[in-house]
Amino acid sequence: MIVGERRFSVYTLEEGEVLLWDTVAEYQQVSSQQKESFGTLRGTGRLKVATHALYFDFDDWSLPILKLLFKKDIHLLKGEGLNLKDVAEYAEIFELSSQNSDVSLIKECFPERSVVNTVFLRSNIATFLKEEGYDHPHIRETFRALHAIHSPYSTLEVVYTLCSELLMANKLEREERDLRLHEIVVSRRRITPFDITWLQFGLSESTIFDESCFLVYPLSEDHGRIRLTTCNVYFMPIHSGGFDSSPVERYSISSIHCVRRLEYRSFPCALEFWFSDSGPLWMVVFENQETRDNIYKQLMESTAAKEQKNSLIYLSASLSPESLLHLWQKRKISNYEYLLALNFQSGRTFLDISQYPVFPWILSDYKSESIDLEDSRSYRKLDNSIGALNIERLSTLMQRCNDMPSPKFLYGSHYSSPCSVVHFLVRSAPFLMLKLQNGRYDHPGRLFREISETWTNVNNQVNNFNELVPEFFSIVENELPENSLTRFSGRTWYPGIFLVNEYGIDFGTCQDGRKVDNVELPPWANGSPSEYIRMNRKALESDYVSEHLHLWIDLVFGYKSRSLENHNLFFTDVFETQRPDIAAEFGRTPKRIFSVPHPSRNFDVSKGILEESRYFIGEIFNLHEFSKVSAESNFIVDATVTADMIFTVWNDGAFLSHALNTEDVGKHFRRLSLSASSIEERLRNCKFTVVRETSTDCVILGTDTGSLLFYSVSLGILSSICIDAHQGELCSVLFEAESNTVISSSKDGTIRCWACEKESGPLSNCVLSGPGRLVYDLDAEDIVHDIAMERDPVDSQTMLAAVVDNAYVLLWKLDLICRHSDDPVLRPLIKISSVLSSTFRSMVVRDNLCFCEPWDNSGYTTGLVWMSSNGLMEYDVIDSIYWSHLKRMEWRNQASFWSRVDKCHILVLESNGQLSLVRFAYSQGKMEIVATKSVEDIDTGEVTKIGCYVSDIGKNSFAAYIVLRTGKIFGCILSV
Repeated sequence: MIVGERRFSVYTLEEGEVLLWDTVAEYQQVSSQQKESFGTLRGTGRLKVATHALYFDFDDWSLPILKLLFKKDIHLLKGEGLNLKDVAEYAEIFELSSQNSDVSLIKECFPERSVVNTVFLRSNIATFLKEEGYDHPHIRETFRALHAIHSPYSTLEVVYTLCSELLMANKLEREERDLRLHEIVVSRRRITPFDITWLQFGLSESTIFDESCFLVYPLSEDHGRIRLTTCNVYFMPIHSGGFDSSPVERYSISSIHCVRRLEYRSFPCALEFWFSDSGPLWMVVFENQETRDNIYKQLMESTAAKEQKNSLIYLSASLSPESLLHLWQKRKISNYEYLLALNFQSGRTFLDISQYPVFPWILSDYKSESIDLEDSRSYRKLDNSIGALNIERLSTLMQRCNDMPSPKFLYGSHYSSPCSVVHFLVRSAPFLMLKLQNGRYDHPGRLFREISETWTNVNNQVNNFNELVPEFFSIVENELPENSLTRFSGRTWYPGIFLVNEYGIDFGTCQDGRKVDNVELPPWANGSPSEYIRMNRKALESDYVSEHLHLWIDLVFGYKSRSLENHNLFFTDVFETQRPDIAAEFGRTPKRIFSVPHPSRNFDVSKGILEESRYFIGEIFNLHEFSKVSAESNFIVDATVTADMIFTVWNDGAFLSHALNTEDVGKHFRRLSLSASSIEERLRNCKFTVVRETSTDCVILGTDTGSLLFYSVSLGILSSICIDAHQGELCSVLFEAESNTVISSSKDGTIRCWACEKESGPLSNCVLSGPGRLVYDLDAEDIVHDIAMERDPVDSQTMLAAVVDNAYVLLWKLDLICRHSDDPVLRPLIKISSVLSSTFRSMVVRDNLCFCEPWDNSGYTTGLVWMSSNGLMEYDVIDSIYWSHLKRMEWRNQASFWSRVDKCHILVLESNGQLSLVRFAYSQGKMEIVATKSVEDIDTGEVTKIGCYVSDIGKNSFAAYIVLRTGKIFGCILSV
């Protein structure tokens, strides 16, 4: 296969071989035996010196590439100082007979001229590659030959010294040889300076960094230097020292769409550059993680890089897994795009076939004349790992696993390995199989011949568990990177091109007489590779797969990966930590992205609890029926409602979420219990005690052990955890969006403010660094039952108030933006206790405290409001400096529950079943009822919480909800 404008590339090298030198040269061969295949070779071309061999690539492509291995039978001599007139001496050195006809050939080939810049080699074996530019099996011939290489433009002193060093290294035993060759490569990489003549704008380009490294390609490496300037990023290979050598690669900074950190051979030392969404990729490997991380930091901090942050990457690197899941659930991205993005998130790359993107087998019918994609029987079971599809085979493997000593594993080969990738893509990248098979193609009977046969083997053979690659589903060329294995050859791309023997390679004939050519397709593909890919992609995007794909994601990217219990433990999972290099040969399992069950795609959060046409909905649904809580004593202790969801915490510690969908009640129920999820051991036995919504896609939870957790609403998973936020049970949690601060209170008598650190995306993507970065630690001296906060309209600081167990209220003022206070002990500004009702302490409940502002334009005042047991609404008026005075207002009936609606309104539920919307008028010293609704059918003694939430029902209407201990939720609309 022809690769670009040159037939020689890093793919021509042996696996693990590194190209060190490349220069223009002339070649002349004199042999004592006439070889059969190509006759005597002579011509101009390029000399390539690599760690294992010397190559000569002729300009005339009708001649093959000559490869001479650095073996013990190689003899090396430089021409400088050699007297060619003394033929006897010359013949003796190269073990040629002076009587042989070679003598006359020597005289003819090397007339009386200087042989400076000439290197001579004598060998007994030669290998011939890529005649006419095609990837035929390598031809090895044994014959004694003399090879003369002359460079008319540059000295070959470097070549002679390098070849001598490599020849000595290759004569060592394997372990010593590999170590010495590695030392030679690293040394040359470090000492090779970047040639500034390659800079596009010369010295006007300021250098940001310049570092030795190597680029990774499938089964290949290209060593050199990377330089980032204010204009471009360059890679200069170390073999570019010769005349008219391969040009330095260059891309403008503006073309960098993404830079992401990766592992290479299990070491975190690589960066991957994306040059546009479907453009070429670079995978750059540095000497260690520290160098990689420093360069990544410099790149992100550079002015040029910052200008690109809004255009970062193809689906993945700029988004968190949770954000991608949200896009997938909302059908903003396809199943194909989601799987590809998850591959990228888990560290997979098109450039390293030991961690190539992996896709599932989707269909199971490859023999029918037509296929019905509406029929579930046409599909593979996505809830089983590839090795568990056949129960009989699984039973055999389990027995073998039980009988083996520790460490045990179930599968001896992986579902994604270099061999499996090359197996599927051999027609597009035949050179990779030649690398893996020592210059030969695999036996015809083992090649990828037929889709149906391959599916049968995957289901039955005890050493074949291959999943698929993205090319089986790619219907548009730019869905794959420009330098992916099916795009970079220069051929016109079309879906399924990898199934066609475009280059007419002779792969051999099977024992049954069938010649291996194009891949045989299922009958329903009608002989068309493009049709097969189209149907495969259509199946991938089908409703059936959308409903079940999350199950396969659990196995490959989720909590069921590397699990013997889930029949999903591979050889590499067990030994990868003992042998980090094992992945290069056998593949590796993707990094785990999700530690809890992945939600399905069809979880619908698009419908709200109320509709404008219904004044009172009544009982919407009963969570208790869907919660599978068996004990009758279980009851709700806290709840919160958003426009799409209801979240409840129960006395047994369970956290339940439910979509507020009045048309399909109960279908989208979720239950999250820490004791049943794979979270840190310290959280397994704790209970949820408090839940609070935020203005973002997040719910904050508190536990009885003092931990804080973030729950992603759209994903249905815990996305971040802060263990030991307090020493006691969490009582209340608030979130201040502008400063990105979480405020929590506990029965241990503390109130704490935590800084959330997040680069982008919803609050659920935030991380409380370490155990949580503590900004303020306030000592309330007793159990804190409730907290409230509000921004001061004058100085923009945050007012924080707390109701404390011994019946007093505390107020602080905090600077949450700058996170700084002049008061080192953070004493409260005011403490109120004497005026409170004697029964206040017994009546304290959550949401008992809030800040409100006047609705009648009476000035910059803010009221702190709470409720006491005798039906009084008590509040105090605050200006920006002090508390002016306390006011009381008698309520007409006993107020069972109340909740803040906004800065001017509260929602009150009286004991007589009256639900009222109340507006404050501080200057008039009264409260005004602006809307009311009788809910007398509700037992107010069973109410846990009431509240309002934002809905699309209109400016002058409020959507109210009432939560009962039993799990029943009621809702109504209050119109002003």
